[in-house]
Amino acid sequence: MAQASTEVVGIINADTTWTKENSPYTLTGPIFVNNDITLTIEPGVVVNLNGYLLQVNGTLVARGSSIDSIQLNEGRITFLYSTAWNEQDNSGTIIENTILNSVHMDIRSSSIKINNNMINGGFIQSHIEGSDTDLYLAHETLTAIISNNHIIGGSHSSVIEALNTDVIFNNTIICTQNQRRGINAQYYSSVISNTITGLRGYGIIGGKNVSGNVVSGFEVGIEAGYAMVANNLVFNNTYGIEIGGLGSIVQNNTIANNTIGVYSAQGYFNYNNFENNSKYNIYASSSKSDVNATYNWWGTTDTVLIDQKIYDNNDDFRLGKVDYMPFLTAVNTQAAPDSNPLTPTLGASPSPTSPSPSTSPSQCPITTPQASSTQTGVLFGLDWMKTAIIILSLMVILLVVVTMFLRKRKAK
Repeated sequence: MAQASTEVVGIINADTTWTKENSPYTLTGPIFVNNDITLTIEPGVVVNLNGYLLQVNGTLVARGSSIDSIQLNEGRITFLYSTAWNEQDNSGTIIENTILNSVHMDIRSSSIKINNNMINGGFIQSHIEGSDTDLYLAHETLTAIISNNHIIGGSHSSVIEALNTDVIFNNTIICTQNQRRGINAQYYSSVISNTITGLRGYGIIGGKNVSGNVVSGFEVGIEAGYAMVANNLVFNNTYGIEIGGLGSIVQNNTIANNTIGVYSAQGYFNYNNFENNSKYNIYASSSKSDVNATYNWWGTTDTVLIDQKIYDNNDDFRLGKVDYMPFLTAVNTQAAPDSNPLTPTLGASPSPTSPSPSTSPSQCPITTPQASSTQTGVLFGLDWMKTAIIILSLMVILLVVVTMFLRKRKAK
């Protein structure tokens, strides 16, 4: 005989546990978990949100197990200033080992953890409550962790939208025809090691650190403004990587089997592998600046063939120039690995070497442009002599200004 449903509604003002014995729980109206109050959902419990809202201002602990998961069905869960997850003492708000069917999770000014769940037809939104000022003040301290989930998109245009400094990693995200964005991270969030497949739109938009992703099947695989874009495998998209006007550092990526590998207004593209992009490897999209694309592997060492796959000032005088020399003479094995089963087959080759013995991929870690003096010269197009001249000129100007100031002071 089927277990009768436990109906729940209203405000929870005391610590409460929803037990497997009394499962399933069915909401007959919205539920509010008050400040400093904990709602615990035991492994094996089924919760039918029934289209209603579960709002957590206190703490929600929904931790299933590998053999007895929790199930949450059809509704919305809002976390508003909820108790932060603390990895050290294993406490705070968490959803783990749970199956969520058609559940919209709205994370507002909360540092919670969503880990190792199966999310079907779901949508995760993370943002700051309040004004734009609140956002800029808070985004460095509020970090939601969204990790190790298998997510299939639902009816929303995005699967994950993040405006906090969220850490989004080791998720498998499958976008349906409804989604125009896999992860919409704006320009605050870190996006690390996700596998994202889609049918249209954007795989990843924004992010400070877009690293270790496998992105395929989109109109644009990765779109970034000012970010570190590194060690990604980007393939089978119309545009592999699109860089906006702010410029980004794009290193150690494998960009393969796209129509256009990179579409960029400006940026620094170094130590990447470009393979089998059908139309262009790089398309310069702006006249404002040139594109630094030195030390890449272009699938060939024939400069005629390399030129044919680059669209820049040589093809349209209104555009900037793509500077690709010197270039690698073999595949960069330190770029995104080609052992992933989704990876297009790349030509086998020895460890990459560059025309200059003073610079190699091992000297080009995933870091800021100031990682080394050699790399700085490459990234900013300045050799050491020009840099020294600029520094000496600035010192002379500073000395003149100080001398004039002292003379005026002495005259008084």
